[in-house]
Amino acid sequence: MKGFPLIVAEDVYAKVCPECGCSMGTDDDACSECGADLSSVSPSYDEPPMTDVELNMTACANRINDGQDFFSVSVESGYYGGLQFFVESQNGPVSDMDDDDAQYYYGVSQEEALRRESTAREFVVKGLKNAAKELGLVELSVFGRASNGEVFYSMVA
Repeated sequence: MKGFPLIVAEDVYAKVCPECGCSMGTDDDACSECGADLSSVSPSYDEPPMTDVELNMTACANRINDGQDFFSVSVESGYYGGLQFFVESQNGPVSDMDDDDAQYYYGVSQEEALRRESTAREFVVKGLKNAAKELGLVELSVFGRASNGEVFYSMVA
């Protein structure tokens, strides 16, 4: 994923009304449908909205992939939770290819393949950022690494 933004959808939690079964926001203290007290109800994982998010993210990934020769975008589970876009090279980095490999995979010289790969990278980055705006997703960036390899992320403003 080097060179691509990390776009994620966080898990969706909601308070479920014990009286009518409606899902409410985690900060709601009363059900907007029946007026029941929700102050003692704990938020729980809300699967249907997350399924909708996954379907929408997959549709965005498919739009980005349409006609793409260099990269493949998919939707995968996040490390601790939620979902994320995952980008991988279809045939490996063009910079690791010689002219024969570039000719085999892309029908052009390595130099031309490098230019096309750069254009494709820009297209994917733009597509991911547009998907984040369209779906209300979050972009994360690495702000630190622990000695044990754990990575710390912060939200990009």
